[in-house]
Amino acid sequence: MLEYDPDTDSWTNKTDFPGAGRWGALGFAIGNKGYVGGGADASSTFPQDFYEFDPSNDTWTKKADLPNIFYCESSFVIGNKGYFINKFNSEVYQYDQVTNTWTTKNNFQGNTLCSYGFTINENGYLLIFPPPLKSESRLSDEERLNLDKLIIAK
Repeated sequence: MLEYDPDTDSWTNKTDFPGAGRWGALGFAIGNKGYVGGGADASSTFPQDFYEFDPSNDTWTKKADLPNIFYCESSFVIGNKGYFINKFNSEVYQYDQVTNTWTTKNNFQGNTLCSYGFTINENGYLLIFPPPLKSESRLSDEERLNLDKLIIAK
């Protein structure tokens, strides 16, 4: 793993990720810690391990396993909780950093196959790009997920 320092415009090696090598992993940051897990490994299996990285002491800690298979999913953070939206079945999962537990939330009502998540002012957003089946399908919907209910903002 590498750490980027914008002040010096340089990269520094950090402790290697302890899980198997993979692609399509997902992650987010809560406070001053990073979280990574899921994806697919070299044998095309889908590990459900989940790790916390603490840059203050350059260590990885194994956390509660993911409750489902996650591969290239969307994520965002609200407070001390991270959210993953499963693109295959629209399930929403919440990770609580304090209790190290996963909770299933209300399913997302829509296709999240090509989506990206981010957070602004304690609200989670999904920017959804439908797969380009036809040239006119380049329209996008922005969905705001506000903890207990889905608010569609167009």
